[in-house]
Amino acid sequence: MDGLRRSAAVAFLLVSAGLGCAPKSAGATPAGPGARTRLADQRDIEKAKGLLMKRRGLDESAAYGLLRRMAMDRKQRIGDFARVLITAADVL
Repeated sequence: MDGLRRSAAVAFLLVSAGLGCAPKSAGATPAGPGARTRLADQRDIEKAKGLLMKRRGLDESAAYGLLRRMAMDRKQRIGDFARVLITAADVL
């Protein structure tokens, strides 16, 4: 894959991930979906922090700050942006 197509693929993933919605589970209790979302967010935030730490040589607090700032700049929840970052890293 050449550089232009790779850039286009990453841009597409970033845009489409920002527009997607997670499906609701059928048998979940009222407290269940929120708790599952928070756990999934925390898991993905930790993974995204690890990616930033490895690729940019940051410590944990700096990686979290960068992740938080990037999410805020894009007006996204940090968990959602962490998933976008993980998906983009998988493509690259």
